[in-house]
Amino acid sequence: MGKVAGIKDKETLEAWLLDRSHEDAVCIAHRASMRLAPLFWSGLGQTWARKSGVTALMSLWPLLTSGLARKSLTPEVKLAAAYADATFAAHAAADAAHAAADAPAYFTVAATAAAAFIATSFTNATAYAAADAATAAATAADAAATAADAYGTTTLWASVRMDCAALEAGGDPFTLPLWDGPVPERIAVAWARTRQEWANAGGPVWAFWTQFYENALAGRPQDWPLLRDIALIPAEDWQGGPERVHPIIEGMLKRRADQEIGKGEVAQDLAGLPAAPRPTIQQVQAALSLNRVALPPTFDAIEGFIALEIARLQSRNHQTDDEAAEARRMIRTLSFLAEAVLQMRAAVPAEGLAKESQARDVEGLARVYMKKLGDLPRIKADEVVEGMWSAGKGACQVGLIGCSATLMVAFGLPALASVAAATLVFAPKLGSDAIKGAVELAKSQAKP
Repeated sequence: MGKVAGIKDKETLEAWLLDRSHEDAVCIAHRASMRLAPLFWSGLGQTWARKSGVTALMSLWPLLTSGLARKSLTPEVKLAAAYADATFAAHAAADAAHAAADAPAYFTVAATAAAAFIATSFTNATAYAAADAATAAATAADAAATAADAYGTTTLWASVRMDCAALEAGGDPFTLPLWDGPVPERIAVAWARTRQEWANAGGPVWAFWTQFYENALAGRPQDWPLLRDIALIPAEDWQGGPERVHPIIEGMLKRRADQEIGKGEVAQDLAGLPAAPRPTIQQVQAALSLNRVALPPTFDAIEGFIALEIARLQSRNHQTDDEAAEARRMIRTLSFLAEAVLQMRAAVPAEGLAKESQARDVEGLARVYMKKLGDLPRIKADEVVEGMWSAGKGACQVGLIGCSATLMVAFGLPALASVAAATLVFAPKLGSDAIKGAVELAKSQAKP
């Protein structure tokens, strides 16, 4: 801790970082960049920014990837960071001619941000070699020093020491506010201006970016799985600007909102469910123990059908408000099913025999799942057979129903499998034959 107390400039920080991991160096550089980012964003209305065409999005992508480097430093994240860094650096170089006179804040933030992003852009194992550790330490120290020069040494270095102390104690700086003490007035004013501009731009995505930064500013938890998905959007979409990448992000935000609704509705339905008889629970317990290895592919198939159907509904151009409302209702139902499957998957033992508590969880989830499956519109198999498969209409639902019937049999609940037949209205007797075939196949596969 004594070495942390002595951190006051580039040299002392670099010396401390030499004994730390690559991820720690990226963390220090990232948070230094985040502290001064509002100065960059609030200056985008100046002449240099208008002439160059630089936008807030050009910094948001690399800020996102550099943050993920501490939370999820996978090869995919490293590659995304490299693309983000290259895109931002190219614009920084192109903007130099415009920015020299009237945007000193831009240069300080750009230099700081670029340092953080370069630290994450290693795309192979050599990033962890001793030489690269030294490079990461020097780069992160440069980032913090540039930020200190731009803003003021006392406040900035106190915040850097706060992060280093957390790392040395085995903690996570991302759980701390960006600033050690009140947000400096200049930063607060710049952020207030930026926040208002993003609010004026409107739409859920700018609201998302606002929440992303305010979470970091206050040390509040971030939705890292969602942030990872957003960071891994293909580079060509990011480089296409807000018009191209924001609709993709908006779709992700809608899916996440539906997932949260589904989670709450599953819990609510389970709370009102009457307990199953003990023999039924024992039957499920035995089936889970017998079929646990065969269950994951069935879960995968169901989740795949649900994802395809949600994507189909979200991509449709609805002609009326009623059609759009029905699509949203179906997406909500499908999100419920997806959450129930996620919880059923978690309740299946990874090895050994199933516990009675696991069987009880699965049985309850299976009941609420099948009840909700019945809320999907009844589809006609003759429409599917007559060519609707290629258009997607009904195809995913038929697959979903068949896999659901198989899943119920694998759980030792063949009576629930028969319920799946009620969700189909087949012209001849194709429906009963299809479900009967799925049930019989599942029964045969479940036998020891």
